[in-house]
Amino acid sequence: MWSHTRYDVRPNDELEFIGTPDYLWGIPAVRGASIFSKTVACLGEAKKDKFEEGWGQVGAEMIATQYHNNNFELPVFGLVSNGKKWEFGKLINKTFIIDEIGYEMPAKINKVLNCLNWFLCEVRKNADILEEIIKKEKELKKSGL
Repeated sequence: MWSHTRYDVRPNDELEFIGTPDYLWGIPAVRGASIFSKTVACLGEAKKDKFEEGWGQVGAEMIATQYHNNNFELPVFGLVSNGKKWEFGKLINKTFIIDEIGYEMPAKINKVLNCLNWFLCEVRKNADILEEIIKKEKELKKSGL
């Protein structure tokens, strides 16, 4: 997990995503590296309980992640929280889905923990897929293709 790390994604001359996300989950470029090669999830804080603004930031990071990973088929997961209320979402292709129900602690602690478990399992699955893609890209590069 990277915290407050600059995230510059420039897919073309007309489009750029430049900023400092609250948190990104990614795959290190090499084991123990301080930079990442692929991103699997974006997490943001709902500062002053402004969830719409939090989703604006996290949503932009999720779109940037699709370009950064050069993969629009694999879902990108997002989470926005103020520490008490938790909202979960995902982006697949151009479809952005936010769970309309925000789960609050401590009243819905079991639901929050279940959602976090689901979220982390999905992020892990995507990380495995992306690691396999990275491995294949390296093999192709070595072979000169």
